[in-house]
Amino acid sequence: LDSDILLQIFEELRPRQQLRALSQTCRYVRTLCLPVLFRECRIRMREPMKSLFLPASLWPYVGSLQLVDACPRKTREEYRSRTDPYVYSLRYSDDPLLCGLLDAEVLRRSLPAMPRLKSISVRLECREVHGIRDDVAAALLSAPQVRDVHIYLYLFCPRQSFPRDALQDMSPLTSFRYDKNPFHNRPRSHPSEVEALGLMVSQLHATLEVLNFPIEATPLDVMSRLDWPRLRHLTLHGDCPTKLSVPIVAVLSRMAMLRILTLKLTILPNMDRQCVWPPTWHMADPLPELEELTVTHPHPEDLLFNNLSRSIRRLSLNCAPRYSLQAWNPHHYDRWMSPLPAASELLSILSKLSLPHLAFLDIEYGPDTKEGQLLEYISNAYPHLRSIELHRIEVPSIVGSQDTAMVSAYCIRL
Repeated sequence: LDSDILLQIFEELRPRQQLRALSQTCRYVRTLCLPVLFRECRIRMREPMKSLFLPASLWPYVGSLQLVDACPRKTREEYRSRTDPYVYSLRYSDDPLLCGLLDAEVLRRSLPAMPRLKSISVRLECREVHGIRDDVAAALLSAPQVRDVHIYLYLFCPRQSFPRDALQDMSPLTSFRYDKNPFHNRPRSHPSEVEALGLMVSQLHATLEVLNFPIEATPLDVMSRLDWPRLRHLTLHGDCPTKLSVPIVAVLSRMAMLRILTLKLTILPNMDRQCVWPPTWHMADPLPELEELTVTHPHPEDLLFNNLSRSIRRLSLNCAPRYSLQAWNPHHYDRWMSPLPAASELLSILSKLSLPHLAFLDIEYGPDTKEGQLLEYISNAYPHLRSIELHRIEVPSIVGSQDTAMVSAYCIRL
């Protein structure tokens, strides 16, 4: 078989975890297998990173690298006796907020030597509160060939931001994703964290296409002063602050090419829902190219719904976390207990929209006297609807006078 045919076979075998056995048949096949076998590497670290955390012979083949902090977890007795999540016995660091496994010098030497490396992910597997040091963050962001960086459950520069000269060699990333642990206690962000992210986006706003930020650490005021000519996908998640420095729509107005917007914001007890576009904020219609929109805890007076593009094909208006999870396990989700939108509120929101191309709809609500009108409106207003997901939380007190068939829907999730 020609090498191109063999490579196609390798690609077929790789998802089924059968490629390793084939690679052991002969040297020729193994040589051809190497770029496929080691395209994605995952390294679990239980002690500080050494100079050769990955054999140098594999560096030419690595396209995606995932570094997992797998520090030995504390015993159950230690967890029971510990009252402060930031105070615990330290193994490899003299600061409880800083990870001692990732080494900036090792990363700075090894990452640029991997010619095919395009994606780096650093993930926290243990339950402790760990953060990435500023020099480690700079090393991750400066590998010249890397285009995608993902920070998962770590804190980002919680002690100090990186100096401005450290950003001079930053690679032109197209994707940056930063996911926090939603169950970590306060403080949910640190001043140096917000400063570091602000410096980073000031350098990358012209090249980023995908951006995922926790709202607690998002530098909204900095982002609202920048243009985002290539950004296609924006996700903001986490606990919504009681007061934002600027409305979220001030940032969205600079993202004319945005296709996917996900605002998965949670609300703490005794907090009111907030508008993405407050009634007091005046501006031209943003997001002309938007195709997918997710807004949790939608506000009926949010001007965003008065100015949505007709191009939207997927719409989600729900709670975060899902209200059913909060009711099913209140002890686990008691830090949120978010409000549940009523059917009449969703009807008020949807009636403001003109979405002739809507194909996917996800809503979560509590029934009231307008529930029948809501369902009837959905069936009449969206003729191209193909999938609808309804989360109806309470037993209805009023049953509609008649059922309305949604003749074109092929998928209904209740």
